[in-house]
Amino acid sequence: MPLALTPSSRSMSAQILADLLPSLRGLGLLAQDAHWRVLGPMFGELHTLFGDLYAFVSGTYADAVAERIAPLPASIPRPVVRSEHDLPTDGAKLCAELERAIMSASSRAYEAMNRLERVDPVFLARLQDLQAQLEKYAWQISAHIS
Repeated sequence: MPLALTPSSRSMSAQILADLLPSLRGLGLLAQDAHWRVLGPMFGELHTLFGDLYAFVSGTYADAVAERIAPLPASIPRPVVRSEHDLPTDGAKLCAELERAIMSASSRAYEAMNRLERVDPVFLARLQDLQAQLEKYAWQISAHIS
């Protein structure tokens, strides 16, 4: 359990992070789908980039958020279910989809960071580091949009 947090701060931090987690999980699923679907002349580079993004978002970023929620104690939000819309296979179009999803998840992350500042400064620092890594992926992906 985070030692320095008051019961009120633990509860608030858990709620803030629980609000963020579904958008991260959704982004991870989208990255995984893009990794599986991409075709075309940029296949090799984008397949790897999307796979790395999926591994980072699902295996590092969302996992860190869920692992912070768990000892607070709080419930981990249920998994998100993506809508059944067809994703394109064109690399540039997939990049545009991912860029929109990253911007949406990032908006939620910035909201969470603003709210965590007063209640959970230790995890705020971790969240800022994770968000910086996500923004590097956003920059790499945006370079492929025509």
